[in-house]
Amino acid sequence: STPVETAMDSLFYVFRDVAMAELATYMCAWNQRNPTDPVSFVGFDVQDPDAAAEILQRTHPELEVERCPSTFWSTRLGDKRAARSCIERLDQTELPELQAELALATLLHWQRTVSLGFRTVDARDLRDTAMAELLLSRLNAEHSQQRAVIWAHNAHLAKAPGDDIATPMGATLHAELGEQYAAIALTSAETGLNWWPGIRPPEPTEIDERLASDPGPVFDTLQ
Repeated sequence: STPVETAMDSLFYVFRDVAMAELATYMCAWNQRNPTDPVSFVGFDVQDPDAAAEILQRTHPELEVERCPSTFWSTRLGDKRAARSCIERLDQTELPELQAELALATLLHWQRTVSLGFRTVDARDLRDTAMAELLLSRLNAEHSQQRAVIWAHNAHLAKAPGDDIATPMGATLHAELGEQYAAIALTSAETGLNWWPGIRPPEPTEIDERLASDPGPVFDTLQ
């Protein structure tokens, strides 16, 4: 397989598409031309507990993380109990390597999500708080004083509470970084998504509906 194919295989599957492959190809070309100013990906979501568990099983087998639920759809009652047990056992563990420490943080955040119930509002809030904490940890440790583009759903990037997330990742980042954090929403008149449950139709008052109904350019301020 090519380096780009290997990179795509390492991503959460919802992001494995042509646009992402083209971005990775561009980044590789850029880094070859600019070795002193490279661009890199930084993962910060907590929805890939399987990968986190694999890292910890390889680097710290003494933690016995195989006893923790690490499958994406772990929502059964038994898994909730196992998740709570995992939290009690590993919550105070500190690891010397950054990758292992971040993997453990990811796995523990997932255990808390499982223990709350995967689709609950509290679990969604927990995920956004976890993403902000992991992102800030990685940026501070590996990319201090460098700029970053954070690619996520508009609801995660928002600075203000929304209908589904009481404390979005963007609110935590804005509180920590102040005006250094800028949220830019992406939308379109026609949208598609390779992820359930799909996209609901826009409400008449939403900017997406104006884009879809107005044949000409639409300029608006959301400040």
